[in-house]
Amino acid sequence: MARRKAPPPGYVDRLRSVLGTRMGHILLRLGGLSLLLLVGGLVMRQARAQAFRMPEHHVVQRTLSFEGLPDWVDQRVQRNLERPMFYRDLSVSIFHPDAESRVRASVTRHPMVRAVKRVEIEFPNRAVVTPALRQPVARINVRVRDADGRETRVERLLADDGALLPIFPYKDVLKHASHPLPLVVGIRALGTREYGMVWEDRHEQVAEAVAAARVASRLLKDLRRR
Repeated sequence: MARRKAPPPGYVDRLRSVLGTRMGHILLRLGGLSLLLLVGGLVMRQARAQAFRMPEHHVVQRTLSFEGLPDWVDQRVQRNLERPMFYRDLSVSIFHPDAESRVRASVTRHPMVRAVKRVEIEFPNRAVVTPALRQPVARINVRVRDADGRETRVERLLADDGALLPIFPYKDVLKHASHPLPLVVGIRALGTREYGMVWEDRHEQVAEAVAAARVASRLLKDLRRR
């Protein structure tokens, strides 16, 4: 009578044999480490998502502050810089990877801000911004087109980068300045209706006016000292 052959070892037995070797121990450790990293990543992702939704860690208008402002900035200028209407859409978690860039973009949209030098995000919900402010260099009587397409003349300020600015925020600065701002006339291009927008001028009269106003300001300062 023929002897029956023993059945081949099953997959479980083969796996146990492999795991009992030195290579099997290394594979077990690598598998455990991978599982630990996977679980840790899921936990961190869930924790971050939870933190994003916590309003007490969101930068908003009331937790925004400014530092490094120029010497000529007075209380009226600073109040206008901090007006809530300019930051209504600002709400970003300090844990968001783009928190700094979002705060920077929000502040840069302010018509008095030319650029943002630095943004520091501080726990639990504060952002400290160092802005470069537009400084008026001249007064100007400019033609603008209203919402109905009709041309009218308004008096505004010409900033050091060619942008048009409202007079009200700088009222006290101009009042207490050591010399009056020069008045620019004769520019043919229409001015922008929006404050803080750089005045587009294909004839480059605006750039020439800014340069001339700077020269006039230096001359007035020199004459006053003498």
